[in-house]
Amino acid sequence: MAAGTRLGVHARPHPLQPVLLVALIAVVTLVRQTVAGAAGPASLLAGWVAASLLLLIAVAAGVRISAPRPQSAAIGVGGAAVLILPVMLRSATLGLGLRPAGASLGWAVAVIAIAAAEELAIRGALFQAVSERAGTGWAVAVTSVVFALMHLPLYGTGALPLDLAVGIWLGGIRVWGGVSASVVSHVIADLSTAVLW
Repeated sequence: MAAGTRLGVHARPHPLQPVLLVALIAVVTLVRQTVAGAAGPASLLAGWVAASLLLLIAVAAGVRISAPRPQSAAIGVGGAAVLILPVMLRSATLGLGLRPAGASLGWAVAVIAIAAAEELAIRGALFQAVSERAGTGWAVAVTSVVFALMHLPLYGTGALPLDLAVGIWLGGIRVWGGVSASVVSHVIADLSTAVLW
């Protein structure tokens, strides 16, 4: 296999793939907002629709889904520990991220699905596509901005700086431990703030 090729893929990637992925993620964001309506982030149906579409994007882009290795899982857990406090502060000050009244196991499963699908599409498919063309730094930057803007319709401009910071942190976790580590971090952080707290 020639140097620089991965997984037996020799064809040069299409130059518009990152732009296409960003456009598809934007469409998913619009669909989620439309389905959620006034319910916003509390809409379970909108969350499931978004998770399903993001997972389709990731699979279509060739993201392979597998259980995290112990080292990646450890990085993910450590990363989540850093994320929990600021996200709880956002929830407390802006009233965001709390589960709807009466929610339980079904809500927890939805939170897991949504967080995992966001990671697979953003820090899986999009990160890889940008990284192949412009390097890791640009991949972290682009995916962080996309992540923050994706949550803008749900949480408003007040949460934008924190969402951008969370996106950068998850991008770093992606660099250190792979996409499985960022999935673990995102899932644990969202579960702890949206379900358990």
